[in-house]
Amino acid sequence: PPLSLQPGSAPVRREGAPSAPFWHPSPLPPLAQRGLASRSAMPSAAGATLKRTKTAQPGLPMISESGETTASEDAEEGSAADTTELDSDGRPREVAQFEAPAEQKRWLRAYTRLSKTISLASDVPISEQVRVVTAHLERTGCRKYNQASGTHEMFPLTTSPSTLGKYGVGVQLYFEFLLSMALLFLMLFLVSMPMMVYNSAGTLIEDFPTTSDASRHYKLISYFTLGNVGSCPVGTCGTREALRERLLQRGDPTKVMDIAWIFGFVDALALVLFMSFAAVFHFWWVPRTIAAQDDKNVTAADYAVSVTGLPRLLPAGKHASYAALLQHHFTKLLRDAGVEEENPVKEISLVRNFDGALAEFIYQGHLLHDVHNWELNRTKALDAERYDDAKWFDTKVKRLKQRVVAMENSLEKHISMSDGHRQVCQAFVMFNRESQKNLILRRYQRSGSILRRLLFQPRDL
Repeated sequence: PPLSLQPGSAPVRREGAPSAPFWHPSPLPPLAQRGLASRSAMPSAAGATLKRTKTAQPGLPMISESGETTASEDAEEGSAADTTELDSDGRPREVAQFEAPAEQKRWLRAYTRLSKTISLASDVPISEQVRVVTAHLERTGCRKYNQASGTHEMFPLTTSPSTLGKYGVGVQLYFEFLLSMALLFLMLFLVSMPMMVYNSAGTLIEDFPTTSDASRHYKLISYFTLGNVGSCPVGTCGTREALRERLLQRGDPTKVMDIAWIFGFVDALALVLFMSFAAVFHFWWVPRTIAAQDDKNVTAADYAVSVTGLPRLLPAGKHASYAALLQHHFTKLLRDAGVEEENPVKEISLVRNFDGALAEFIYQGHLLHDVHNWELNRTKALDAERYDDAKWFDTKVKRLKQRVVAMENSLEKHISMSDGHRQVCQAFVMFNRESQKNLILRRYQRSGSILRRLLFQPRDL
């Protein structure tokens, strides 16, 4: 289908990123951290020598003194892994965790990925990690740098919204909207003051027995509403006509009907002010702020466009050169428009379709963490001779391992697939100059919908 372009932002993911998704596990509980502190970084499962050995954590691979990966099962012989289970009497016994060698290999591969990420985090003390993270947040957060003290400080309350525009036009518009709403409601309060004065001067709440016996909180709220306007002594407002002809105040010949137009005018004026504010802010203030913020701050969106409507797969032999072909296409369009620069397209980033693999990798990581925790709890329960608890923990470990192995089967194709073979969903194209981006946008100005692209967009686009 024809392409569709929109002014874009910075690319989400670069084409040259590793093909296998990388996930960052959440911190383990203290008990799990102590159990894994002495574990070294795991080599890849490919080419590792598997040996039968007794492990402190049954069913988990370890590193032998020679640097070889050891596990509780000899994969080549297909024998069962050594793990601890309880018999009918609640005593520990050795059972088979995985019947098939292929399942043990998948479990070892998934566990090896987790061990690598854990070792990267465990090499640095927790206090040092907290210090680095805190410094990063202070450096990249909404703070200003104090050159005298060399620290990042919070912005004072007197900071103008335009100063915060460097963090994005949305941040600036948010604070400007709050300030404008505060001024608007202050204006509406002043406009409504005459109505509140007339309402509070009335005695209608006290004149009727059904409301005069109400609580003080109820009366305090009602005094400033239209339900209290006017005066109607007991016995004088027995009919609907008498209630409509009631006096504004006791001893004052002015009737409520004589000033009713003031209430209507004030209410209409408040409504007009509110609607005018909404129209001005939406149609004038927001575009003006966006334009001013764009001129003041340089971002990737000034030079990039978002390209949709791309073919997901190219013919055989061309899909691996997707980015080069797309770069050639936009370079040719700029050449035809009179741009003589040698390489006007600075960078192209393709958004690939991982078919849910990233979410599955993250979820598998959570499952592997749960396996660690439950195995540590099982070992602790066995040490304390709480065999009923250990048996329940062992059941949880078995079920979690089965789910990890099942997910590993579905992830095998994604692990072996490179970026060059994945489908393309979208692309971000960045040009050397903003004028070049505007030229491309003008060429694709009729690409707003599928119908307009099919009917009006030239074939070469």
